[in-house]
Amino acid sequence: MSKKQQYVRASDIGRAAFCPHAMSLSKVGAKASDDAKARMQRGEEKHQEMGQKIDADRGREKVVIVILLCIALMLYIMFG
Repeated sequence: MSKKQQYVRASDIGRAAFCPHAMSLSKVGAKASDDAKARMQRGEEKHQEMGQKIDADRGREKVVIVILLCIALMLYIMFG
C-alpha cells in the first residue's frame, strides 16, 4: 500500500496567509455563492479604481515637482 505524497506549494502558503478559512474551504471543494462572486467582482473593480487614482496622483506629484524646480531655477538665475 503506497501513500501518495502531498507537497505544500508556495501558492498554498500565500492563500493560507491571506485567508486560512477560504483556503480550507477550497481544499474541501466548497464553491462560492453567486452573491459572494458578485461581491468579489465589485471588490476587484474598486481595487482597480483605487489603483488608477493612485497612479494619477503620482503623475500630478511629478508635475508639481517639475514646476517647483523650474521656479527655483528661475529664482536662482534672477537673484543668484
